[in-house]
Amino acid sequence: MSELKTLVDTKSEVFAENAVRFGDLTEELREHSAGARRGGGEKAQRRHKERGKLPVRERIERLLDPGTAFLELSPLAAFGMYDGRVPAAGIVTG
Repeated sequence: MSELKTLVDTKSEVFAENAVRFGDLTEELREHSAGARRGGGEKAQRRHKERGKLPVRERIERLLDPGTAFLELSPLAAFGMYDGRVPAAGIVTG
């Protein structure tokens, strides 16, 4: 297998700064994704359960065979819109 050559200097100061910034952005993305997975928050989850309903991701989990992976598409759809009140644009697709 041939080796891909690069001109990137992984020992440079710029590379180190970019690596730190990328790490920060990655953590921010994880936090926002986790927020979307929580749905409308604790209050909304409680309301669903009081009405005898399951949150959408729990419903999906019950539909899937055990051990089957589910790749959620667009968990950050509508991110930053509607004052953050519509996680995943109100839909879950995968």
